[in-house]
Amino acid sequence: MSKPDDDFVATAADPARRSAAIADLTKKHRRLSLIAIIFILVSFGICIFGSKLPDGPMILAVLVPFILLFKCKSDLRLLRVIERLQSYDRPMA
Repeated sequence: MSKPDDDFVATAADPARRSAAIADLTKKHRRLSLIAIIFILVSFGICIFGSKLPDGPMILAVLVPFILLFKCKSDLRLLRVIERLQSYDRPMA
């Protein structure tokens, strides 16, 4: 496994770090969503009003925030599932 994978596993295993990571990823998800929406609106504006820019870089500029958004969302879902499973493991008092 690579270092980012090892870091993620260590974060997922530690309840305190996991809770902090969930909070951080939630904020990151919001920011990436806004960035992706802005990039889409800008690209639509460029398409509507025309541009001499090549299509390849514009498509790449729109796709990159979505790729990062999907990765962030999957990490967030995984940490939330682990959090929920850990809460089921705890004995009821």
